[in-house]
Amino acid sequence: MPQLDSSFYISELFWLFISFMILFSFVKYYVSPRMYKIFEEREAKIAGTLRKAEKLRNEAMKFESEYNAKLNHAYKTATIKISKAVEEFNRETQIKRQNRDKESVLLLKEAEKRINEFRKKTEKEMLDFSVGIVTKVVEESIAKRLDDVEQIKLKILSSSREVS
Repeated sequence: MPQLDSSFYISELFWLFISFMILFSFVKYYVSPRMYKIFEEREAKIAGTLRKAEKLRNEAMKFESEYNAKLNHAYKTATIKISKAVEEFNRETQIKRQNRDKESVLLLKEAEKRINEFRKKTEKEMLDFSVGIVTKVVEESIAKRLDDVEQIKLKILSSSREVS
């Protein structure tokens, strides 16, 4: 094996040095600049992407704060409108309740009036009926007494005729 022969060490070291220098020069002047360029481009791209992400994050936070502000405003507006609607509903309900109460009072007064009229009419009819009954009873009683008086007179007359 010629690699192990000591007479070839110098020539092998020479070619090793030459090969290493060629490889080193190739890497230093051809591969490294390209790699540095790629690394710089990658770093610039990452930095640009980070700046863009930061900008988008700031815009998102701005939109979120605007959204929350609009949402709070809408909530307050809705709360005010609901409160007004509830107040209007309560006011209308109270007005309707008052109108119903007034109608109930009017209906109650009308019913009381009709009841009083019916009571008066009934009392008058009962009075007329009672007067009629009392009149008949009195007339019959008087007629019976008259009949009794006439019979007594007849008896007296007949007894006085018999005595004479």
